[in-house]
Amino acid sequence: MNRMTDLAIIRRADALQALAEKRRQDMKRRWPEVDFDAEIWPIKTLYDTRLLDVRFGPTIANFAGKDDSYVLALRCLIASAALEGKSKSWQRGFEAWRLLATSPVSMSALHRQHLHRLEADEIEKATPESASACSQRLGLLSRQLDELAREGVVDRLMWNPSIEAKGALRKLTQQQRKAFQNAKGGVLDRQIEALSEATAAMLRGDRRLSTADRSAIAVANILMCAPSRINEPLTLKISDRYTLENFVERVSDQASSDDLYRAHQLLFMKGSKGAQASAKPILNFMIDLTEQCWQILLDHGKRSRAIVAWYELHPDQLYLPAVLDHLRGRPLSAREIWQIVNVTAEEPTHTDLTSTYQSILRPLNKPKDGTVPVEFVEIDNPRSTRNDGYKNGITKLQALPWQAVETLLLKQVKSRLARLRKVTPLTRYEGVLSEMLMLVDRDQTPYLPQAWDDRAIRDRLKQRGGKRQADPCVFIKLGLRMTQGNKEVNCYLEPHDTRRWLTSQALLASERLSDVLINKWANRLCVGQLDHYDFRTDEQKADQAAMPAPRELVELSKGLQALEGLESQYGLSAQVVVAHGEGIAVTSLEEICQATDDRPVARTGGQLIILYPTRFGMCLHQHHETPCRSYSCPGCDNQVAVKGHMPTNEEWRKEAELTNRSIVNQLQNLLTARNRGIADDLEALDAHLLTLIGKGLDPQAMTSDLIQKFHEVKDRIRDPNFKRSLERAFVAKNVVARLDDPEVTSGALIKYHNASQHSAPGHERAIESHFGTREAMDRQSETFYKEHSEFAPAQLGLRDEGHLLADSKDGDEDVYEQAA
Repeated sequence: MNRMTDLAIIRRADALQALAEKRRQDMKRRWPEVDFDAEIWPIKTLYDTRLLDVRFGPTIANFAGKDDSYVLALRCLIASAALEGKSKSWQRGFEAWRLLATSPVSMSALHRQHLHRLEADEIEKATPESASACSQRLGLLSRQLDELAREGVVDRLMWNPSIEAKGALRKLTQQQRKAFQNAKGGVLDRQIEALSEATAAMLRGDRRLSTADRSAIAVANILMCAPSRINEPLTLKISDRYTLENFVERVSDQASSDDLYRAHQLLFMKGSKGAQASAKPILNFMIDLTEQCWQILLDHGKRSRAIVAWYELHPDQLYLPAVLDHLRGRPLSAREIWQIVNVTAEEPTHTDLTSTYQSILRPLNKPKDGTVPVEFVEIDNPRSTRNDGYKNGITKLQALPWQAVETLLLKQVKSRLARLRKVTPLTRYEGVLSEMLMLVDRDQTPYLPQAWDDRAIRDRLKQRGGKRQADPCVFIKLGLRMTQGNKEVNCYLEPHDTRRWLTSQALLASERLSDVLINKWANRLCVGQLDHYDFRTDEQKADQAAMPAPRELVELSKGLQALEGLESQYGLSAQVVVAHGEGIAVTSLEEICQATDDRPVARTGGQLIILYPTRFGMCLHQHHETPCRSYSCPGCDNQVAVKGHMPTNEEWRKEAELTNRSIVNQLQNLLTARNRGIADDLEALDAHLLTLIGKGLDPQAMTSDLIQKFHEVKDRIRDPNFKRSLERAFVAKNVVARLDDPEVTSGALIKYHNASQHSAPGHERAIESHFGTREAMDRQSETFYKEHSEFAPAQLGLRDEGHLLADSKDGDEDVYEQAA
């Protein structure tokens, strides 16, 4: 046995080496400059792949001292993902695989017990904050091992996180989500109010706001146009806003020539992860504001857009504004370099000159990286007089050759141009760079084009503290504060908060949109994601869930109230009338079926009931109050069939045929299993068959006998599905028998009496829990009434007057009772 185990481990190790060699060759053909065994795969940098550059360093450190096969297998997995081109980030795959770093055995000897132990350790360490990520890691690790198993690298473990583990993690995740939604829901409205105040300050040109601040507020308002993630506006082009003429017409008595209402506007955005870019309608109240924010973004990005456009046409020439173009090709002094770097013809101060000398001239003249230094040259001082009017004693200045300065600055510019496209760690702007809407002009390093990215926008909208964010956020500059919990804090806005608020408002709208439409507006792939952005309170959800009163019944209810008053005034009375041999029709079943949308009503006991048509007749359950669990089932206690209504009568005949055939097939399968001896326990199967059939082995005869004696054998049947099918067949067979009985008159109501089949399954479960069966409950009630006769129904003056009614065959309702 040990010998066989050793051979299996050897085969798996060989399979891993073969897979690694195959992936090594595949990568060499696709990306020749990437080394499969290197610590870093610069595939994004060199070949612009969907997958980002891969770094194995931290993971290799995690598996230090372990079997090398773990890291080699991970390389194969990441190579497969890169070659397929479906993945964008490798981080989650690494995090999942690092769970195996605690495994005590080599990968070839990995077994299910090791994974179960790993799973238990992860569950024990999980917290509400980490539960969601833990669940994702375990699920991804399962898929990774399955992929390796298909290649023969590991045994076919067939391991998945257990139901108990998933349930525990799901409970923690829901707990964390609920806590977050409760906390966020309390401040979400205050955050949008703060954004409104900041927008007003932006529009009136508040001096406390810099140009970058005004541009950041404009970006936040673009986020308010439709539910969007931050990467969506950051990747917009200046042409991604357009209109559909006459998409929405303004409803007004006065003629209006305002184009704002004659054409609806849309933004071309991507949506959730994996979704394709599509049009998102801008909210009506945001159309005019969007126009102004769009213009602010264009105005505050003019310089960066001009610089980017220059380098698109002249990638190897340094950008100079028209007023400085005369400096091109000449040796440059510190003053002239300062003007080029700051893209201005203004004169620098002494401090500015000192800074330029330290940052550019000195590093070029005395480099620390071992490169050849650039020699200074002397040029004539263009300023012959000083600021005070006296003659300038400095006639010569030290300068650097144009080529050296241009090479240095161009290197920095090209690095910045590449960084501009990276708007989030996983998202890049793919269009023409000069058409990027989010280009912005800042005071720092004006010669370098700049644009908003995820981190920069977050810093402008929320104060994070520390030296990294020296400039206060826009809300602190405006002195805006709000209450959060029991504390007063500075206002802030996370980029996702506008998405949360818009989705919650759509869910709260009086004219409730469907979840599908709201999800389509946000351009999400999965409707289930809507729950993550639902910040309605429990009270708001309860108010929306309240059943509205049917407006069409208001007038009828008023009429009935007036009628009751007349009855009371004039002494009108009503009594039960039994018509012997004739059916009394209050309405026809055909009318009920045709009037579903009109909510057909009937009056009983001074109250209104609504009739619900089914394929077998009509159901007396009030579904608008309590849904019926047996709505489509013929065994419902409140379902009534009408003899003579051909469509529903035909449905009963089909039901009888189908259920009879189903029982025959199930019994035939049992007999086949017994005759072929393929059952695990033949004695138990024989006992079961004897319970079901008694005598005879003909499936058709067995079926008829079982259906006929359903109430005699039902308590001995242990299979709930078979028991349910048998009851359906019992009901259908007896209804069809009465439909075919010539003594049952046309128009008679046929009903199955079964007190356990009603609209409250919880009531039945309570009876089973306390008494076991309804019969046991009845016996206990009889015992109670014998001991306490004062509570017996007879003490209330009730008596049986059933003898006053006509025989069931002569009346208008034919009933067959449930057997005891």
